[in-house]
Amino acid sequence: MFSQENSKIETINKTPKHPLIKNKITQNICNSWVTKKQNSDVYICSKCKFITLLRDNTSFECSICKDSSFITTASLFEKNNFLYIKSFNMDFVTLHDSKSWGVEAFLEVPVFYDDKLEFKNIRVGFLFISYYGKTYFEIDESFVKSKKIISKEKIYSFDEFIYISLSKKLIEYISDNSQKPKDISWLIDNKEFQAQEIQTQMKMLKFFLKHPTLKKIDFFYWKSFYIFYKFYKKNAKNAFATKDEIIDILHFIIDYNSSKALKKALYLSYEQSIKNKLYNPYVDYIFARYFKDINYLRELISIDAKVKNYLFSNSSYIKILFAIYKNPKKVKNYFTSLTYEHIRDKTFRDTYDMLKKDNFYHYIQQNSFKLPTNPTKLHDEVVKIYNKVSSALLKNKTFFYQQYQTDSITEYRGLTFILPYNKLELLQYAQILSNCAYSYADRIQNGYSIIYFVVKEKKHLHYAIEIKDQAIIQAKAKYNEEIPQEDLSIITQWFNNIYLDNMLRYLRKEL
Repeated sequence: MFSQENSKIETINKTPKHPLIKNKITQNICNSWVTKKQNSDVYICSKCKFITLLRDNTSFECSICKDSSFITTASLFEKNNFLYIKSFNMDFVTLHDSKSWGVEAFLEVPVFYDDKLEFKNIRVGFLFISYYGKTYFEIDESFVKSKKIISKEKIYSFDEFIYISLSKKLIEYISDNSQKPKDISWLIDNKEFQAQEIQTQMKMLKFFLKHPTLKKIDFFYWKSFYIFYKFYKKNAKNAFATKDEIIDILHFIIDYNSSKALKKALYLSYEQSIKNKLYNPYVDYIFARYFKDINYLRELISIDAKVKNYLFSNSSYIKILFAIYKNPKKVKNYFTSLTYEHIRDKTFRDTYDMLKKDNFYHYIQQNSFKLPTNPTKLHDEVVKIYNKVSSALLKNKTFFYQQYQTDSITEYRGLTFILPYNKLELLQYAQILSNCAYSYADRIQNGYSIIYFVVKEKKHLHYAIEIKDQAIIQAKAKYNEEIPQEDLSIITQWFNNIYLDNMLRYLRKEL
């Protein structure tokens, strides 16, 4: 439904941002409208132009030809500012020049001048895309700009609806146009491209126009372009070592060596990653930067995609491994021995945390320890060395705990729960249990985690449990072995009945 302001609508003839060659109108169908005539709502038929007062016809169909192509009951009252439409037929003008393709959208709008009905063709929006992937989209001043549209059971803002409509026409036009710079036909004619939603097609079109040389690694996109595109948008501005864009990463990987074996490894790795619906090219980039031996690189690119997805948030870990092993082959053997179990049970993360803690890896490097390349054995060996470090190396700061956390130090059904009060105590407890608890010192200091140690029968230290976000996230016995079910049940009861109860009382007091 349209207000009296519609009588002020004029034909819009904005000059396009580029001098373009106009082509034929692709459609010539107008809509049926509800508008105002002398403060009365009237229905104007799209077919025969017959005017009906709405108070005389609430069926929203023409009383002469029975057409009801546009207006329904919902649109008259505009509940929640929605405009419900069965069809939204626009006229389109396609344009092109030596640098751009474009399309403009027009609506034929009824306007009364006194009692005389006239139809004005107004432009509602335009969309251009340059041969280099830059887009220009604009909605013109419009009487329906603020409305939301329900079309084919989907809800759109007016801007979104116009953008999708223009995008569809633009892609159709480019597909039919013989002028395709940078040989974009390989994309437009691809069946996988044609199966995508219009919004994704536009993203792909812009992306490959901007980066035409990436055609030679197009296998990175077809089965999961949307996932890749989200990763690209998220990381394009982040620093990747000496590169600052993911495009540089992809170029670096594919241009690193012309070896067919390497490219095959990249392809197979990508295919495997599709099954997990995730692919992080940064990992392959880090490998390519640090391993010049093509055979080592091929093996590393071929490792389990699930493992690779979790390897690096930055490149510091691989630098540490090169420092402690001093041998590229040993570093390669470490990574090729990693399994998803090492990721899931935190072996990988805990080893990294220990090595970087207070630059501990420098201590290992300076003392030339011989370290195994098996991830589990490396973890255990680093724990062993770590826990033998002199207390003089420690920054012996006191840990701060909340009142409810110290109140939870208690004996419960034969188990005594204690807290380390400084790094030295944490180290001593970790040495007794032969685990990597000391590497959690910074997390404890920052309040990110809390670790209780469990004494059994008031004699010996038996277990360590990590609590984070009101949940037990780790509970282990000596050597990181599993806790017997009977004691694990007592620990769970202590957590529910003592720890959480103290926490809730503390929070109520704070409020």
